[in-house]
Amino acid sequence: MELKLNKKNFIICGATSGFGNAITLQLIEEGANVLAVARGEEKLKELYVTGQVYAIDGGTIKSTL
Repeated sequence: MELKLNKKNFIICGATSGFGNAITLQLIEEGANVLAVARGEEKLKELYVTGQVYAIDGGTIKSTL
């Protein structure tokens, strides 16, 4: 599905499970920049490895910039 979200910025809370994860993955597929927020660092790291997600955990921002 083409949503024309390439290079648009999004903040997703609960990005590592349920609806938040589904939305995050769809936005990545559409080429959007995603700031992923979640409680668990390990699952955030899985999203971060894609190089398309900015992950935040425990007040630390990790960026691919």
